[in-house]
Amino acid sequence: MNTMKTAAMCTDLESRLASPQGETLRESYRKQLLAIATDIHIKIGKGVTPTDYPIARALVNAVEAALDVLDRHAVKKGER
Repeated sequence: MNTMKTAAMCTDLESRLASPQGETLRESYRKQLLAIATDIHIKIGKGVTPTDYPIARALVNAVEAALDVLDRHAVKKGER
């Protein structure tokens, strides 16, 4: 992946999260990511093939990383 493009995407996300609507956007993304994580965990719980398990775990790890990024950009009460 192009590093410059990645940096621009991060900057764009950061600027959107820092906007007046940022907290609403952050919560919307969190809800979507949590729904994805729940769906993946349910599928893993029902059983996946040995071939699919590493893929499912990688997806869970990616969702957790995205949630971590969003949590680091949470606005504390009184900051805005």
